Amino acid sequence: MSVVYHLFPEKRIPVINEPMPQQERMKGFMIRELGLNNEQQKLVAGFQKEYNSNSFFIKNKLGNIRVQMIKELHKNNPDSIKLDKLSHRMGDLNYELRTITWKHFMDLKKICNPDQQERLLNIFNHLLNPEKFQRRNMRHRKGRKERNQRKGE
Repeated sequence: MSVVYHLFPEKRIPVINEPMPQQERMKGFMIRELGLNNEQQKLVAGFQKEYNSNSFFIKNKLGNIRVQMIKELHKNNPDSIKLDKLSHRMGDLNYELRTITWKHFMDLKKICNPDQQERLLNIFNHLLNPEKFQRRNMRHRKGRKERNQRKGE
């Protein structure tokens, strides 16, 4: 999506201010799902703030590289050396993002009791294997759609 945003400025859709930024929703989700006490909530807020700050810059750099790659590919004679360097840089940034992500999860795990750690592991699994859960949700949605159609008959 960000590539399209940069390549086709005339097609940009105005961003509507969300009532609650994604970071706040994620923090609230973690608090609810894990049943965190007040002290744990304060620690999570600090962890989230640091992680969000670090990951934002990496994701922004990745987006810029994607745009550079697409612009290069649109040229009549794309520079394969430049594309190769951009690909390597993208790989390095993905490595950085994965590293700060697992370190963030380890910070969260350290403050959780065993029951919370089990729930946290389920959340990690969902976040790190989204395609597995998307397939399951697609089957669930299909079943729900069919049930709703039968109700309407």
